[in-house]
Amino acid sequence: MGSKRLTRKQARNIDFLVLGLEAASGVLHPHPHAFYETALRSIALLSVMLYGGGVVMMALGHFFGRKIQKASYRWNDIKREAFETLLAIIGFSCLQAWPLTFYRLGEPCGLYDSLEDVLSVWNSTFSKVLGFPVSVPPGAFVVGYIISLVLLADMYTYFKHRLLHTPTFFAFHCVHHTFKNPTCFAGFGVAPVEAFLTFWPITLVSFPSLAVWAPLQYLVFTLFYIENLYLHCGSEIWLFEKTWSLFFVNTSKFHNYHHEKTVTHFGEVLTLWDCLLGTSDWYTSGKAKGKANRGPTVEETH
Repeated sequence: MGSKRLTRKQARNIDFLVLGLEAASGVLHPHPHAFYETALRSIALLSVMLYGGGVVMMALGHFFGRKIQKASYRWNDIKREAFETLLAIIGFSCLQAWPLTFYRLGEPCGLYDSLEDVLSVWNSTFSKVLGFPVSVPPGAFVVGYIISLVLLADMYTYFKHRLLHTPTFFAFHCVHHTFKNPTCFAGFGVAPVEAFLTFWPITLVSFPSLAVWAPLQYLVFTLFYIENLYLHCGSEIWLFEKTWSLFFVNTSKFHNYHHEKTVTHFGEVLTLWDCLLGTSDWYTSGKAKGKANRGPTVEETH
């Protein structure tokens, strides 16, 4: 006999257990008081950014775009989106509080204010791995870092997303799919387990050997933040749709199709992997369409 799927209630219990453990992890930090202060600051800042930014992006979509789905938004759905986003904000804030607390206190971590310091760490690492001296030019490093980060983040989130659509894990993801006609408030409206799977890599920046130039990291984070708001605004803005798609950057129209149909369009940053693996109804890759690889539905997790 096959193993039973988790129900939404069982998954929800695990969700809140994970969220509680993330919050409790602060007592293990070398500076617990500063950890929780950092986490609270992050919660406040992200709440303003996501809720306030969501209102702005929805307004831009309304005045300069075209609504994708004909159905009207429902207030109860928007409230649920906002609540799930708050849970994700809390979880993410606890995770990023690990490196940010070290950074705030001026202690060694992977966040560096100086590009020269970052280059020194990576040049040393590359030299040890390759066995000969390496000196990467600053411009080449910045460009290479951005491209590498985007590609790695896209690959990781794509396969994480596919994993969450398997029968075993869908109960942790189905909350996000109750938002069939999403607004910006659903952009980060994912359950705590999914939020952990998405954001845990940020804790690695606690280690000085994983050197990251802080100003560049803030820029990349801001771009991801803007993209995520647009993906869930429910409207398509012609300029974004036509320009972003040229570089396989995900768009509101492309991602909205995933919310509506569930079993295709898994890309979260780019649409590249959907194209390569045939999980898009909009690209032809010579491989099986994603719709043929049907996963569970929201109703099946009750």
